[in-house]
Amino acid sequence: MARQAKASLRDISGTSNLIGGPWFSQNGDQPVEGLPTVDKAHTSYREELAVSGILVGSVIGAVTVYRFGASADSVTSFMSYLGASTFGAMIFWWLGGLLGGRIARLSLSRKQTDVAPNEILMIASCDSASKEVTKRIVHELGGVSIDEHKDLMPNFRWV
Repeated sequence: MARQAKASLRDISGTSNLIGGPWFSQNGDQPVEGLPTVDKAHTSYREELAVSGILVGSVIGAVTVYRFGASADSVTSFMSYLGASTFGAMIFWWLGGLLGGRIARLSLSRKQTDVAPNEILMIASCDSASKEVTKRIVHELGGVSIDEHKDLMPNFRWV
């Protein structure tokens, strides 16, 4: 069934619908032989905090230049703001990714540990327009239950 779900969702993802995955795991985050495994980005807030870090870092870089910088002319000031904002964005993107990778999505982590030994957990991401199609395919292929995950920033990964 897992291979059929993977093939069916791949067929849909070739259309205009935005579907990521599916990824599979067993009890205790164990990989399923021959199927794509779950990445840390699927079970944590790594990407959300990394992108938030870009914004925070660029603002901190600009404020630092404003507070401590000495401007000679407008071109030099612009280049120092641009450089400091870019450097701050890169550093905070990296730090946000490290910190977000340690913050688990509690509901998904709990489901991974509660999977019975003969069951497989499938994780797929999709935009709002393809949600019903994805749920219908999983039900048709014998999926037991579907839990919708309300993302911190919905549809954010597709921007």
